[in-house]
Amino acid sequence: MTRTKLLWGLLLWALLIAVIFIVPLTPLITNKTIEAPFLSQAGPERAIVFFGYSACGDICPTTMMMLSNTLEASNSQKEWPTVVFVDIDTSSNARQASLYAKQFNQHFIGYFPDPNELTRLSDKFGLNFQQTGSLISHRGRTYLLQRRDGVWHLKKAYNPQGFTSALLKNELL
Repeated sequence: MTRTKLLWGLLLWALLIAVIFIVPLTPLITNKTIEAPFLSQAGPERAIVFFGYSACGDICPTTMMMLSNTLEASNSQKEWPTVVFVDIDTSSNARQASLYAKQFNQHFIGYFPDPNELTRLSDKFGLNFQQTGSLISHRGRTYLLQRRDGVWHLKKAYNPQGFTSALLKNELL
């Protein structure tokens, strides 16, 4: 009896640990309707939206470079979604957001929302970021949007730990 309880206990711990490490790698699948001004610049069917800031030293440049490399490796860039970088740094500006996005790929769009719009976008996308002076912490999620019948829907949200070029290619094929 004691041995059986021990085995069940170990099994439950192993399952809990597996869930803790697997959940951050799994994309969030949703069908939430999204309205945002920058989507008027997006292509006809899909958009990839990344919220970050130009002074970020890890997640932002890594994600933007991966998106650029994935696009450049594609045989048909016309079929790829529009990539939009939304600058969450309140001390930034539209020009800086655009320059940051375009340094990774000339087709990327950089967008800088005003503070009220950033609050609305944060609510719509479920952003979790905090800015204290020049220090910004954020999740670094990438969002895949799909337009259906003229309305944009949030299809998936990817955590940075599990977001890869291969995953994106498979999703877009």
